[in-house]
Amino acid sequence: MALHADPILENRPLNPEERRLIEWLLTRVGDRGARLIPEVDRSVVFQRCSCGCASVDLTLSDTGWPPGSKLEVISDSLYRTPRGNLCGAFVFTVCERLGGLELWSVDGREMPADLPRSEALFPFEEFPGLSCPEPSTP
Repeated sequence: MALHADPILENRPLNPEERRLIEWLLTRVGDRGARLIPEVDRSVVFQRCSCGCASVDLTLSDTGWPPGSKLEVISDSLYRTPRGNLCGAFVFTVCERLGGLELWSVDGREMPADLPRSEALFPFEEFPGLSCPEPSTP
């Protein structure tokens, strides 16, 4: 979600692991996700987070997001890393278009530098006491 001071600019297609994870997350949210799946093939990674996590921001053009764009989380899941730390993965939209994949540390113990396997993910609702991250403005 590249809200850090200096995102790393890129211009590349999604790699196979990013594509699989985003598509898997989108299949979990019914019609809303199904509507976005065709955008996966056309999306370009235009920046990634500079903190070392595996988060990527997507666009359908080479210009990135319009100024003042609002992000909306549409599919979120949690997972345990191989070290047992709790992290989250969510897909978000920007201006109702596929906007990116965000990985974050829930417990603050590990930077999610690697993408989780889809079979390691479980619904956010299965972990009591947590609330979904609020959408932000880039």
